[in-house]
Amino acid sequence: YPILKKYHVKATEYVVSGVLDKPNYLYSWQVQEIAKDGLVEIGAHTVHHLWLKNTAFARADQEIVQSKIMLEKLTNRGIVSFAYPYGAFDSQTVSMVKDAGFTSAVSTLPGIIQGQENKFYLFRLRPGAKTGETLLEWLRQESS
Repeated sequence: YPILKKYHVKATEYVVSGVLDKPNYLYSWQVQEIAKDGLVEIGAHTVHHLWLKNTAFARADQEIVQSKIMLEKLTNRGIVSFAYPYGAFDSQTVSMVKDAGFTSAVSTLPGIIQGQENKFYLFRLRPGAKTGETLLEWLRQESS
């Protein structure tokens, strides 16, 4: 966060709300501070990082809806974006995310083309351990 702030880089932090304040995770006060600044959008990532694809409706819905409610209460802001844990989703999950009031969701499907038809499974580039010139070259290849 300090580096993003230093260079005024916008980002989204997808928060697993049920692990806040636990060892090796974000503290609630950190999420509040980040949200207050407005540079980093807070998005939901379920309550317990549950695999959602083919999960019973009631359980998946609770994870999706409660994560939104918890984060909205914590940040005093609307939470509009969602990330599927492990990138796992199906048509039922997409419907639940829409019904919960999210306006977009990210997947782990590789790609750069985004549009209205995939706003609930937005593609992402996952560079892994690539850095420096290797990362720049990889990004050039992905965008051509």
